[in-house]
Amino acid sequence: MAFALKSGERIAPGLQRVVSRELRKAMDDAERLDPVHAAFALRKRIKKLRSILRLLRDELGADYDRHTKRLRKTAHVFATIRDADAAVATMDAIHARYPDVVSDDRCEAVKKALLARKRGVDTRADAGATLHRALNDLQDWSKTFAKDVRHAARRRTLRSGMVRVYRTTRKALEAAEASGDDRAFHRWRRRTKDHWYHLRLIERLNSAARRRAKEVRRLETWLGNAHNLVLFKALLLEDPSRFGDERATAVILGCAEKFQKSLRRRALREGHALFDAKPSRFSRSARGWIRG
Repeated sequence: MAFALKSGERIAPGLQRVVSRELRKAMDDAERLDPVHAAFALRKRIKKLRSILRLLRDELGADYDRHTKRLRKTAHVFATIRDADAAVATMDAIHARYPDVVSDDRCEAVKKALLARKRGVDTRADAGATLHRALNDLQDWSKTFAKDVRHAARRRTLRSGMVRVYRTTRKALEAAEASGDDRAFHRWRRRTKDHWYHLRLIERLNSAARRRAKEVRRLETWLGNAHNLVLFKALLLEDPSRFGDERATAVILGCAEKFQKSLRRRALREGHALFDAKPSRFSRSARGWIRG
């Protein structure tokens, strides 16, 4: 629970502490983990840092764009490595959900091809050298970033930022439901993750915020798994013959599609329950969670 403000802690130094810790832990991860897993950890930490930037966007002004571009560029470098790893886990999830349809042999054949592709991606990406360059870049910039966060952080900024992101997430939910488009669902997922991170930041300050954080985390997990299925299907369709015979690939793709639809239906039901309140009502809750 280190990604959280402490009870009684002032907002500005508290957020600076959180940001500095995430950057420091990224350096520690590089020393104790292999390059690929350290890269995964770095991507997660960057998502947390970007969520803080979105929280403080109005107060940061031009610094918001500058810091966001830098973090986005760093995270993008490792995207292909992450997607290759997620595909293997997704195949396991499909097999676990449809064991009578996706046999052990079919699952292992696809996983074998996915693991071979993953090894190729890891080699081409040269995760160790890429990670080293990314961390050097972050280290050079980290103190400036932490200071800018401290300068922008105020209770009113946190409250207004939380309400703004809540409103954006609510609109993203409506757009995803209306269109059914993969990109729209992915946008909703990203904004839901931001909202979850914001709740995590304040969950030590209020029990209601802590309860909501758990509920939003469940929603974000469903949306994330559904997005992984989108990527998985696209990967298999790039070169179906690589993953088995035509019938076997069609069966797995059909299961992936069915699984994805189920997750999205579940997410929409939960999303409506969590984002039913208008932003003005959520604003009153946020004022109660972040007093002062």
